[in-house]
Parts: sequence; C-alpha cells; structure tokens
Amino acid sequence: MKHKLLQASGFLAAALLALGAGSVAADAPGPYYATPSWDQTLPASTRFIVLSNMNSQAVLDRETGLVWQRSPLPPTSWTSASSVCAITGTGGRMGWRLPTVNEITSLFDPSAFGASGTNPPLPAGHPFIGIPPSPSVNSPVKFWSATPSSTANMHATIGYVLLPPQPPAVTPFFTTAGGDLADTDSAWSLCVRGGSQGAPGPQLDPGVAQGGCSDSDTKTYMLFPFMTNQAGFDTGFSIANTTTDPFGTTGVSGTCTLNFFGSNAPSAGVNTATILPGTTYLNLVSTTAPGFVGYMIATCRFPFAHSFSFISDVGARNLAMGYLPFNICSPRIAPQ
Repeated sequence: MKHKLLQASGFLAAALLALGAGSVAADAPGPYYATPSWDQTLPASTRFIVLSNMNSQAVLDRETGLVWQRSPLPPTSWTSASSVCAITGTGGRMGWRLPTVNEITSLFDPSAFGASGTNPPLPAGHPFIGIPPSPSVNSPVKFWSATPSSTANMHATIGYVLLPPQPPAVTPFFTTAGGDLADTDSAWSLCVRGGSQGAPGPQLDPGVAQGGCSDSDTKTYMLFPFMTNQAGFDTGFSIANTTTDPFGTTGVSGTCTLNFFGSNAPSAGVNTATILPGTTYLNLVSTTAPGFVGYMIATCRFPFAHSFSFISDVGARNLAMGYLPFNICSPRIAPQ
C-alpha cells in the first residue's frame, strides 16, 4: 500500500511539473483596487465604491469583491425576486442573482445593533439608496437569500427588527431578524453580482454556479469523469482538504467515500482515512478499484475539498494527461 501511495505521489508530481513547464504572461489590465479579501476591515468611505461605469446603479464592496445593486427590490415572492435578479440589466450588465445569507449579512455592521442601534444596520456613510429601516417595534425588515431551507419550497431570509424595551431599559432594542419563509411569502431583495457560492471548483455543475449546494458548509461532492486501470493504464488522484487557509476558515477533518460507476466497479463505496485540514489524500485506482474503467463521484464530509487526477501508462513513461475534477451539487441541478 505504501509503495502504491508513493507511486501515486510520483504520478501527481510528474503531472504538476509538466503543467508548470510553460510560462503565462498576463496581458489584461490590472484591478482598480487592491484584491478583495474577507480578512479586510475598511471604513465605509473606502470600503464601498459607487461604480460610475455602471451608471452609478451598483456598488463595489472592496472587502468581499461583491458588486451590489445600489437600491433594493421592493417586497415580493422569492420566485419573483430570483427571476428579476436573473434578468435585470442594472448598470448595463446582466449576471445578477440573489445573495447567500452570508453575503447579505456581510453588509451589516455589528456595532449597529443594540439599545442604541443604527436603523438600518449598515456601516455609517454607506452609499446604498432606499434600504428600509425597521418601521416600528416588532416590525422586521427581511431580505431574501439564495440559501435554501431544509424544507421544500422555502428559503432563508435575514434582516433586522426593533424589539420592545427590555427593563430596566426604556428604549427599543435593535437586533437581527430572519428565518425561513415560504417562496410565496414576501420580502425585500438586494441583487448581487460576482463572487462564488457553495464550494466551487475550477469547473462547475450549473447548481454550483447558481448557489444551489444546500449542504456546502459541511460536504463537498466531486465528479471524476474518467478513471481507468485497464490496458496498461492507471489513474492517480488527490483530494485536498483546504479548510486550512490564510482567511480564517475553520479547519474541518473528515473522510470521503469514493463511489465508482463503470466496468469492474466495487459493489460499495470505498472510504478513505480521515483527511485532516491542510493535508492531501493520494491514491491509485489500481489500489481502490483494480481493473476499473468509468467515472467516480467522491463525497467528502468537509467543505472546500479540491482534487486533481492523472492518467498514464504504468510508470508514466509514454502517455499521460491530468485534469481537474468537477465540483458538483447534491441534489444535481439540470442546466437551464
């Protein structure tokens, strides 16, 4: 087993060396601003940029890199809001969508909540127009998100509300509000453009691009479209647990189940050992599914898993190619 793992390491090393042999020149204009990063904390005066090239109808958030509509859509159903975002041409551009819960809450200022809160709870000096305040005690303002509920035909909302004074206080208390609503209910919407949802890889199923991975906080699904251990060929593959990063992500350990489909596929999924944060699992098809040819779907019980696969004749002496597997969603979402 150790020998085969070392052989897999050799496969992957050879592939990476081959891929890195050439040089790539950047010929596109550089960014207008420093690369966005979620570990930045900028004052509103420099965090938000009203984009004049988009007719001042959109706002760039330099902390997250997301581009927001400057004005929200009035209350409507989730189905309507999702459709409007998808077809709107705000700023002369399409490609808008509903944000995830995490994306919409990234606009809230935590210091705005409490007994002397700011209503609505956006950073002081923000450039958004028409963001509604909570109109009165126990009257929440809620925004739709693209984050699905565990209950069918419902989606998560997030917002804010004034609550009655909590004795001995005499002023209302300002706090977050949210919860799942039926898609036919009504809430405000703020369309967003850019960013990435779920746990997208370099190549995506439509569901990933649309933010459709309902369990991407805890799992990653990856499709290896072709693997073989026939006719003198073998396939090496890696699965990296990238929950260790410089962005403050919480490290999560977990195993993966390798589900093979095709000729000589194992009758049951093959479980890996626990893959720790910041480590990479390596193996060969000749070890996990001898004599197999077909495709494989890996179910990993941690977010942000990414993979590489490398096919060659045994020993990588004559023919070889590598590819990046697809990150997919469960359930699968068909192209529109």
